Parts: sequence; structure tokens; C-alpha cells
Amino acid sequence: MTEIILTRDSVHISDDIDAPHTKSITLKELTVEQLYREIKRIEYLPRFSGIQTWGIIGYSPISVIAHQWSELRPLMNCDMILEMELKRTNNKLHLSCFGGIEPEKVLKVLENYNNVRSEF
Repeated sequence: MTEIILTRDSVHISDDIDAPHTKSITLKELTVEQLYREIKRIEYLPRFSGIQTWGIIGYSPISVIAHQWSELRPLMNCDMILEMELKRTNNKLHLSCFGGIEPEKVLKVLENYNNVRSEF
């Protein structure tokens, strides 16, 4: 069992009252798929009109969540990155809101970030 502390961006002024929106979750299995399912199960991410794209971030991007996608589209080696990031961040993850940016574009940018980073 792994306990993870989540925080997320605020999405509008009235949402700022509760910032940084800290939530503790426990995963039986440490995978990005399990993390994604738990985030959905507890309805952690607010819904708002239009495109809704979120990135799961430690110090490095781990995955992208989009309300308009029916399933998770993880970054390459995401389970390994998740494990590394939890060690680096003391089991803390942040969900960054990319708002109205198409999720495919966010996914591509974050994949490129991880690819460039791995070359150094």
C-alpha cells in the first residue's frame, strides 16, 4: 500500500478558497492506471465547460488526464517515472490544469519533455 498526497491547480476564483486542494489517497498497487482510477473514483478533478486537460506531475510529467478521453493515455515508462517521482517528492504529486489546450498536444509536449530530459 502506498499513500500519496495530491494537490491540484484551482480552476476559477471560487475554487481558490480551498487551494491547494490537498487530498491523501492510498493505492494498493503502485501503477499510473491505479492512480488514474482512484483520482476518477474520488472525483478529485473539477469539471468545467470546454476542454479539460490535466497533467500528473512530480518533478517530471507522469501522465495526462482528459475528461473527454474514456481511458488513460500514459506517457512512456510512466509506472517507472511514477515510482521515481514519488521517491523524489516524498510521495507528493501535483495535478496541473492545462485548461482548454487539446489533450493530444499536452501529451506530445510532456512526452517530448521526458525524452529530452532522459538524454541528459
